Amino acid sequence: MIVKSELEPLSQIADIYVYCMDEAKHNKWANSCNKVRNVSKNFGKILQMIKYDLQNNPIVQMKTSTKTPTTDFNQQDAEKPKRYRYTTDNNVWDQLAFSLLLSQSSNDNSQQQDFYDFAKNFISTGTNDNENKQCLDQLNQFIETFTPEQSIFWYTKDTFLYDILMSEMYSSDLDSLWHLRYYWTAFYTSLLDEHKKFVTEYPDEKLILYHGTHLTTSEFNLMKKSLGQTMTFNKIYSTSYNLSQALELIKSNNNAQVTPVLMEIKVDLKLDEHLPYAEIIHDNNEREILFYFGSKFRLTKMEYVEHEQYWLIGIQLCQLLDDDVKELYNYYECTLLNLNNTAHAYGKVLCYKGLFTNAYSYFRLALGAKTEQLVQVQCDLSEFYMRNGKHDRALDLHAQALDLEPDNLDVQILGCYLSILSRDLSSAEDLLEKIINEHQNKRSIAKVYIALGYIALLDSNIQNALHYFTLAKESAKKFVPSNHPDCAKNFIRMGYAYYLTNNIMDANECFENAYKLQKQCLPLSHPDIAKTYIGFARIYSANQNMKQALNYLERALAIQIERYSTVSSNHVEIFATKSDIKNLEKSKPLRSRMQLLDYI
Repeated sequence: MIVKSELEPLSQIADIYVYCMDEAKHNKWANSCNKVRNVSKNFGKILQMIKYDLQNNPIVQMKTSTKTPTTDFNQQDAEKPKRYRYTTDNNVWDQLAFSLLLSQSSNDNSQQQDFYDFAKNFISTGTNDNENKQCLDQLNQFIETFTPEQSIFWYTKDTFLYDILMSEMYSSDLDSLWHLRYYWTAFYTSLLDEHKKFVTEYPDEKLILYHGTHLTTSEFNLMKKSLGQTMTFNKIYSTSYNLSQALELIKSNNNAQVTPVLMEIKVDLKLDEHLPYAEIIHDNNEREILFYFGSKFRLTKMEYVEHEQYWLIGIQLCQLLDDDVKELYNYYECTLLNLNNTAHAYGKVLCYKGLFTNAYSYFRLALGAKTEQLVQVQCDLSEFYMRNGKHDRALDLHAQALDLEPDNLDVQILGCYLSILSRDLSSAEDLLEKIINEHQNKRSIAKVYIALGYIALLDSNIQNALHYFTLAKESAKKFVPSNHPDCAKNFIRMGYAYYLTNNIMDANECFENAYKLQKQCLPLSHPDIAKTYIGFARIYSANQNMKQALNYLERALAIQIERYSTVSSNHVEIFATKSDIKNLEKSKPLRSRMQLLDYI
């Protein structure tokens, strides 16, 4: 195969797009080629994929972007997910998002309309009018006739839907999941039903399957580092009983830049608490065991098979959630379902994951819907604006919430934060003290202690600040799980306070404790982890290890640019970290962070 043997090894070629008449045939070999981005008989879809890749290539963006930040946000500015097939990040937030979609009322007509609009837009990018018409006919047929029980049937057909699901643009990132929820939730339910039949009818308690693929250098190194640990597979994972068929996919590839790998998948059919898998039979009698995207596996072995020149990687299906995050997951699931507004809850999940710009559109959607929790939506959207430098908009929404529920504790605390940002510290402090006297045993009281601690820092009363931060820490223990992200934030703000007193040892211990908690519950590219890196940079700077300090600042800046630059290229947190780097390069000491956003 000329693509695998001659084109893919060339360093000058970054991506390959295959235009063909038989997608099923060419997908078989293309799946083993790391550089193949798309296989389609629709040339317009290939052009769309090329356009997408160019828009999301960071090097191209750096050279060509002349976009000026606007005064508002839109979905086109949302963070684009990186295309990683495998991740070691915690998957709590993805599973929460999907749980919300499964709980959404089936009578919600917006699901079908969102799917239709999304699919129609995808089809419209094609340049072949006849194929576009055929796909539109298929889409209309789907909308008119689809029932949840037919979801697997539609997956096996060569239609517009298969093109969408196999496209890396519209895979399992949370925005795509929302737009395709009409289908994905039905597919999940059908696969779950098939799974129950499969485990009942399969004659053994254990199952061994195979999957042939090629790993990039970064993927292979990630596997090596993750041996013995768990890994999430972010695409629908197709496997086979047939060892020979899997081996065929990894042969005849001379590309030195990728590593041929045979995955040996072991499944205990008695295992509970995992995503569904089942046998799927296509029209041509091709059989595959399909795992739902987001399935979690433990890497058990890596062996080089010298006479065949491939790596054998053993993986074993495991529980979806690690034991140490189940309590956290249950806490969030209960809290989010109680909002009784799927769009609002979905936006909060995206915020928890650190995808702030993506969350904005769901908050706006929730704001326009009839909801009993309107004030909560207004508060969340106001806080979003506050954190992203849109102070006037934050004040407007807060005023609306205050008019509706002047005695709402969260509204009052948000007003105190906004007053602090306006440097009206006296008014904020008076209201905070009043709240403490009247609401000692409320979940939100920790936020009050944090605000008072920050005001104490501004007054250079470090011991009083530490006192309030300790009260916030103790208060949080009463209401949230021990590995809640807010618990990690408590350590960060205490670390900054200790750093101000030149107590480097206690500051370092706080940042270490924060990082331990964050690794349990946050993606590695979360802005809160950037805050911890900034704390580590100060520790290394104080110990005269400037190289390590700079390393941590650069890692923090990379996260902040990824997460905030779509909001504003001059975001306050990006600006502050760039200033830290400049000071470090000039051998100036790093001062403790004193922005409110570093503490709340």
